[in-house]
Amino acid sequence: MNAARNQKPSQLTDSGRAGYAAATMISPPLPAEIDPPLRVALPPYAALEPVPPVLPLGSIFILDVDKDASAIRGVSSTLRRAPWAPLLVVTRAPTGNPDVLQELDGVPGSPAFLVRRPDEGLPLASQAQHAVLSRRPADPEQVATYVASRLRRPSIAMPMTIAMSAPPRGLARVAFGVRWLAGRLSSLGDLEASEWREVFHLATGAGNLRLTSAQAAERMGLDLWTLRRRLQHLGGVTSDQYREYAGWEWFVESVLRTHCGVLQREVESQAPPPGRQGHLKRGD
Repeated sequence: MNAARNQKPSQLTDSGRAGYAAATMISPPLPAEIDPPLRVALPPYAALEPVPPVLPLGSIFILDVDKDASAIRGVSSTLRRAPWAPLLVVTRAPTGNPDVLQELDGVPGSPAFLVRRPDEGLPLASQAQHAVLSRRPADPEQVATYVASRLRRPSIAMPMTIAMSAPPRGLARVAFGVRWLAGRLSSLGDLEASEWREVFHLATGAGNLRLTSAQAAERMGLDLWTLRRRLQHLGGVTSDQYREYAGWEWFVESVLRTHCGVLQREVESQAPPPGRQGHLKRGD
């Protein structure tokens, strides 16, 4: 079952599809209908809503693929407009719909999956965050690829991966050397290589409601005051947002907006000059 969870859905064999469905099962049962197929859940994830023109950080795309697997094709462009919002694919198929698995190859990001039952249960929006949390944890290469894509700098993916996967005692042991990494990353903004490593480790702990803020800080080897200070410095976010907003993508996005001048495509034409901007405020 763990192997099924760690594979991309499109890579599963026929014999593995049952394991995939079981690995992605979330209880309790959920409502039978979502209409239209693509909607969003916004913090605090109390209801499903139509997709707004601009998605705030912390949003989750929710796609019902039961009626038409080809619906995935029609939403890819929408998903690419807001890569900071993870996708939750919802289905009632007990073994996974082969057409859905094939179509997911073209979907950006790392989707979460929810196999639901036809009988009534808790609202889907309230289950979305837990489904996103059930995804396989992000690795340095995945987060670095997100950064490179948002900055439109493909060549930065490799040095960013090295910085994010550096030894916990610092970058001195990195084969390429601190100076080499600093030269590659200095053009991105005002964060040093060691801070990009911190961004990765904080991102992997984001959206975990199973931990209190104090427990999250302890897991990172920090006290609560230091965690709050680092979250504010790196992304302009609070410890409550860090726990409550689903996924890791929104946190990395907030760092890019704070330190690298990245803004939503919808407002780029009106964007101020790059710098320390785009801080996430409570309720955004």
